[in-house]
Amino acid sequence: MKKQLLLFATCVALLSGCKDNDENGRPDSPATQPAITAFVFEAARNPQTLIMDIKCAIDGNEISGLIPYATDLDKLVPSFKGRFAQISVNHTVQQSGVSENDFTKEVVYTVMDSIGQTVDYKVNISCFEGAESGPAITSFVFEAAKNPLYLLSDVECTIDGTSISGLIPYVTDIDKLVPTFLGRFDRISVGKVSQQSGVTANDFTKEVVYTVTDSKGTSAEYKVNLFNFTGLPVVTVETDQRAAITSKENYVNGTLTISKTADFKAGYEGAMRIRGRGNATFGYPKKPYKIKLDEKSEILGMPSDKEWVLLANYCDKSLLRTSIAFKLSELMSMPWTPRTEFVELFLNGRYEGNYLLGEHVKVSKNRLNADDDGYLIERDGYYQQEPLYFMTDRGNPFTFKHPDTDDITQQQVAYIKDYVNKFEYVLYSQNFMDPEEGYRKYIDVDSWVNWYLVQETLCNKDTNYYFFKKNAQPDTKLGMSPVWDFEWSLGIGWNYTEPARHDVLVQRSLYFDRLMQDPYFAGLVKERWKTLKSEYLPQLYAYINETAQKISVSQRANFTKWNILNTPVSVEVITLGTWENEVQYAKDFLTRRVQWLDSAIPIW
Repeated sequence: MKKQLLLFATCVALLSGCKDNDENGRPDSPATQPAITAFVFEAARNPQTLIMDIKCAIDGNEISGLIPYATDLDKLVPSFKGRFAQISVNHTVQQSGVSENDFTKEVVYTVMDSIGQTVDYKVNISCFEGAESGPAITSFVFEAAKNPLYLLSDVECTIDGTSISGLIPYVTDIDKLVPTFLGRFDRISVGKVSQQSGVTANDFTKEVVYTVTDSKGTSAEYKVNLFNFTGLPVVTVETDQRAAITSKENYVNGTLTISKTADFKAGYEGAMRIRGRGNATFGYPKKPYKIKLDEKSEILGMPSDKEWVLLANYCDKSLLRTSIAFKLSELMSMPWTPRTEFVELFLNGRYEGNYLLGEHVKVSKNRLNADDDGYLIERDGYYQQEPLYFMTDRGNPFTFKHPDTDDITQQQVAYIKDYVNKFEYVLYSQNFMDPEEGYRKYIDVDSWVNWYLVQETLCNKDTNYYFFKKNAQPDTKLGMSPVWDFEWSLGIGWNYTEPARHDVLVQRSLYFDRLMQDPYFAGLVKERWKTLKSEYLPQLYAYINETAQKISVSQRANFTKWNILNTPVSVEVITLGTWENEVQYAKDFLTRRVQWLDSAIPIW
């Protein structure tokens, strides 16, 4: 019996000395062998470099971790657990959650147990593929709490590479704003002035460059641009003594200022004169204007000149029809397409709405290119309001854009009048189709074809007819350019009583009725239409969508100022209630118009 008890006690002793089992009931590698069982980079221990905990994978004696964004790896603090009495890196004892190391390269951790056994663990940490490490700004916000005098709510900026931009959707002072920022850096400065997040103010009326520097001395520059109101350039017109602009003939002196934006880094400020412009449009509450700068200047990336226009687009509740027409003109390679940009207009301290600031119709090197002895004339229904005009034998009145009526001679007037009379006589003669002695002798046919297709594609009932002749030499012909005036296009009603139709021709008057009787001219129209439909229309739809997005904030301010979305304006018959409906209506009308033209043009 004693022998049996002795045997049982021996077995118990042996079992108590056996290896521990792991959590799954399997025996560990020798229990006495030191090991790392968990290796984590906690965001709380690395607040400047991590935004989340990074749990590393342990595979044998290899530890690896992936940080899914760009950050510095040279001063990371890991937290670790395991079976060891001591852990070190290059004989330097490590403390979990305290000791930092440079993980831009492999780090070897040595764990040692109480009897001196050691095991090496190789730790490799990487950032997400394609991510960049180094100094960076990762967040840039203007908090209302830090800027109570100027902001109503927080303005979170967008960071794109090293460009930071923000939009404050109302007018406020931005010359003393305080930003709050986060990032990977030891130091941040503007010029030589150190910056403190949530404390240091700067003047954001101009671009501000922040320099961030890490512990290695590596620096990066971030350019910060902040914009007011809707994101469009803000045009401010101040007339002397805030005089009212009541005339289309008499200029008022003043100052023009244009703000910078994300698209236009350079603003403008200079002396100018301003007057009204337009015919019927100057009678609307939202008025168009003509501006003449004291000195030639580039404006919003458009070539330098003195003369500019502000188009109100009051009748066009999409605000897009004129810019759509200019885009199609550009795609059709018209001799000259006026350049324009959408802006916000403030006149003598009062908001006037969304406008198109653009190039005035004139002859110059950067606009319609004609010589000193060339011509730019308009078939003008308001000819009696102009200081000089001529009437053709067929009763068509023409006024002069070039030469200037102050400089033109009687010989010049007689020349162009005689030229147009000869063209009209030949066009309506029996021999008008003759390629040598018919109308082709007098006109630049390609520009006429392109002009006609722009008008019919956009179903433009009421347009301006501009004609140019580069010079008075016998080998130059009468061309058509630019396209102008599209507020009554793309489905805006024409007769005050019924909606516009998409299935009628609108430009068969003034010469084109006769021109389309010539199979040669009609054939050119048909061929050009194929290119317009296949190549240019997809680009035009893309432009409409992009531009609508660009002015989507602006239109809200515009129609708050001009509450007309439910009110018929001018020849408009139907109202659609919202700007979005107006834009979509214009697009839908264009689609129906193109479908009808595609069926009609082949049988012309």
